[in-house]
Amino acid sequence: MQVYTGKQEGARLEVNQGRRVVLELTEELQGYGHTVTCDHFFTSYALAEELLRRKMALVGTIRRNKPELPPNQLQTRQRAILSSVFAFTKTHTAVSYVPKRGRNVLLLSTKHREPSVSKAEHQKPAIILDYNSCKDTCQCLKAEDSRAGESADGSG
Repeated sequence: MQVYTGKQEGARLEVNQGRRVVLELTEELQGYGHTVTCDHFFTSYALAEELLRRKMALVGTIRRNKPELPPNQLQTRQRAILSSVFAFTKTHTAVSYVPKRGRNVLLLSTKHREPSVSKAEHQKPAIILDYNSCKDTCQCLKAEDSRAGESADGSG
């Protein structure tokens, strides 16, 4: 494993750094059916594909500029607050959730195959609930870090 010491002066910009880091960190876990939970810096369709090949699943927030996302997941103007739009491939599920006006939360999962939404008031998709529960566990492990991450639903 490499230790990241910051961008070195004169060094080239590394492409797919997030993918490389996740694959290195999970190398010893492959084949056991684990789920990797990561934020938008790391999540990509290519990473999800590689993790599936290694018998692991991925659940992660994803940036809106990823070309794999269908256009209907990016548009929120006509969408109701608390609405969810799902997109499926044979192995991947993407969800777009609008928790409040002007906010679009995007996640990619190879673990979830159903368009399941909570019946609670917030009507969050199961993918987001799963992401938040795993992310919160990670946040507990690094509680001393003052830059605690934001939940996938924007609630903090």
